[in-house]
Amino acid sequence: VSDSRLTKEELFLRARPIDDIFGKRMLENNLPLAQFMLRIITGEKDLEITEGHAQHASSNVDNHKGIITDAYYRDREGNIYVIEFQRKKRSDYIERFRFYQGLIDTSSIEKGEEFDQLKKLNVYVICEDEIFEDGAQVNRIKKIIESNGKEYADNQNLVYLDASKWDCSELGMLLHDCLCDSADKMYYEEMAECARRLKEGQEMLYQYSDLIDEYVEQQTEEVRLQRAIAEEKLTMAEEKQAAAEKEAEVSTNCILSLIRQ
Repeated sequence: VSDSRLTKEELFLRARPIDDIFGKRMLENNLPLAQFMLRIITGEKDLEITEGHAQHASSNVDNHKGIITDAYYRDREGNIYVIEFQRKKRSDYIERFRFYQGLIDTSSIEKGEEFDQLKKLNVYVICEDEIFEDGAQVNRIKKIIESNGKEYADNQNLVYLDASKWDCSELGMLLHDCLCDSADKMYYEEMAECARRLKEGQEMLYQYSDLIDEYVEQQTEEVRLQRAIAEEKLTMAEEKQAAAEKEAEVSTNCILSLIRQ
């Protein structure tokens, strides 16, 4: 929760890679960092990322909903890798990433191309907390053919990574770094160097003023929502207490009435 007594620059220093605004900026124009992260996430040490960028827009047709992914990349074979930072739990995450996968596929194939030209699509969602509440660090979503139990291999790979379950494995340390608000706390120098460059020095105040404003605005809105939820819960608790007291008063009056009779 942000502190209203902090300056916006001080508040920005609390930003972490898991905060999508900051994570996207770390990956912006930084293929080496993206390749480093994806090699750890996929376990493919020789993975070569050849193109991509942060905040990739995919759209369908006019007047229909589009998406902007946090980071979008391709390897030498044209396979697609998407990194999404997910801080808050959402009730629609299943539908959301179903839509993401469909729209990314739609925008990755040209008119007139055959469907077998679709490349493998890998979507990695780095979450601040667990989504499925099963204690797993990694949740790989697979489609299964019910009649024979075999995997339905459609070349779509959706993986949820729970950063709160970080450990001392290569992946676990990367997830740990995604939760760090200080470069000095990070395990990987590749992550730390980028975070440090964005946050330290007077140039940060000028070069990233738009990023600071956007991050502070997001945090302020989150605090406002949290306060509204807390006030609503308090009101409900007070109403429940008042109803209980009223019920107790009625019961007491009934008992006293019976005693008088």
